[in-house]
Amino acid sequence: MINFILALLLASQSPAFKATEAANGDGTNAADFAVLCTLERLASADIEAAYPKVATPTAALTEIREIVAATTNTKNITQVPADSATDEQQARQQACPTSAENAGACISNWNKWREVKKNAALTQQPKYPPLPIARRENPAATGFIRALHDIEAHATTEHSNTQAKAEASANPAVNEAKTKLTNAKFGAGINAFKEATGNAEGHGKGDSRRNACKAPNTGTSLVHDLICLCVPDNTATGAVCGVTANQCGSGGLEACTGVQAACEQTYNPKLAPATIRSALAAFTTRLKHDSSADIGSNAAVFLGLSNTQACGGAAGKLCVDYSHAFKDQGRQTGIYWYRQMAAAADDLETLEKEQASVRQGIAKLEQLAEQARQLYSFVALAPQGSSEISDKPKQDTATSCDTHKANSTCTAEPNCQWTSTTEDKGDHCKPKTKTATTAAGTKEGAAVISAVIKVPLLLAFLLF
Repeated sequence: MINFILALLLASQSPAFKATEAANGDGTNAADFAVLCTLERLASADIEAAYPKVATPTAALTEIREIVAATTNTKNITQVPADSATDEQQARQQACPTSAENAGACISNWNKWREVKKNAALTQQPKYPPLPIARRENPAATGFIRALHDIEAHATTEHSNTQAKAEASANPAVNEAKTKLTNAKFGAGINAFKEATGNAEGHGKGDSRRNACKAPNTGTSLVHDLICLCVPDNTATGAVCGVTANQCGSGGLEACTGVQAACEQTYNPKLAPATIRSALAAFTTRLKHDSSADIGSNAAVFLGLSNTQACGGAAGKLCVDYSHAFKDQGRQTGIYWYRQMAAAADDLETLEKEQASVRQGIAKLEQLAEQARQLYSFVALAPQGSSEISDKPKQDTATSCDTHKANSTCTAEPNCQWTSTTEDKGDHCKPKTKTATTAAGTKEGAAVISAVIKVPLLLAFLLF
C-alpha cells in the first residue's frame, strides 16, 4: 500500500504535471490528480487483454477416444465404420433406425465415434493402431478396457464442464466488471464522453462550477470529477493539475481529452483486484476534511483545494465536493464510481478463480489422457489364455486345509498335503508349497502381472 501511494506521488512530479510557465495555483492538485487519474486508467483498461480467454483444447479428449476405439469390443463402437468413403447417411440409418426408441442417443453416439474412427483412419501412422480382436476379447484385459470406458465418460463430462465455464464465468468478454468499469469512468449506462451544457445531462453538468462540482453531480463518473479537479472555467487560466485544459462547459471535450492524455503519460497500472483496491484506498487517504464547514451545505469533505468552503471556479483552488457521501454511514461507498470500481474488483477476483478452475480442468484432462495411454499398453500386453482378473477375495488355502482332520479328506484337496507319516487323523493337513512362476512362462508375463497389481491404485487416483 505505501509503495503504491508513493508511486502515485512520484508520478505527480513528472514533467507531464509541470507547467512550462508557472501560474498562480499551477500543480496544486497534482497529487490528487495522480490518484484520480490512476483510477481512470484502471477503468479504461482492456479486460480481455488483462485476462485473455482460456482456450479449452480438445486434444486430450480426442486421444482418449482414439484409445477406446482401438481397444474396445463394444459393438456400438466397433460397428461404426472408419472408412472415409462410407456413405454416412446410409450407415447411420442402418445403425440407428428412426423407429428405434433410443434413436436420438444412438445417432449422437454413432456420430461421435464415426468422427473419431474416420480421423484416426486418415492418419498414415496412427498413434494407437486398432488392436486385433483377440486382444480386445482377452479376459485378462477386460478390466483395463472397462476402465478405459470409464475414463472416456469422465473425460467427456470434464471437458463439457470446463468448456462451459470457459465460455461463461471464466470469459472476460461477458464478465460484469467490464460494464462496471465503464460505468465508473463515464457514468451509469454511458460509454463515451458526453459534453454537458448547463444542467443538461452529461459530463460537466451544472449551471455553475460551484453546482457542477457538488452533489448530485460529483461522484457520478471519474471523467466528471477529473473536470472539476483540473479544468478551470473560461474566466481563468492555469494548470492546477499540471495540465493546461481550460474552458469547462465550452470546449469540454478538448479539455477532457487533454486530461486523459496526461493520465496516460503518468501511470498505467496493471488491471487486477488488488490494484483497484489499492487505488481506492489511496483516493480515500487524499480526501480533505474541513471541520468548520457545514457538511449539509458546504464542501466539508473534498478532493483538491476548496475556496470559501465551496468548489468554485478560482484557478488556484479547484476541488470535488464529496460531502454528500459522508453525511451517511456509507462514507466513500456513497460515491457511485467508487462502488462500481469496488464491485468490479470483486468481479475480477471471481474471474481469476474461474479461469484458474478452467486451467485445472485442462490439466485434469491431460492426466486422464496419460492414464488412458498406460491402459492401452496394458491391453496390448495382457497375457492371453488367462482368465479375467477378479477382485473377489479367495478363501485362504491354509484355512481350508486346517479344516481337514483326516488323511483321506486332506489328500483329496489338490492344494493340501498330509504331513504325518504315522497318524491318519489329527492336525496334520497343511497347504502344499508352490514355486512361483511367471505368467505364461515368460518375463513379459511377470511384467504384465506387475502392471495388473499397480493399476487399481492408478485408477483410484484417476477416478476418485
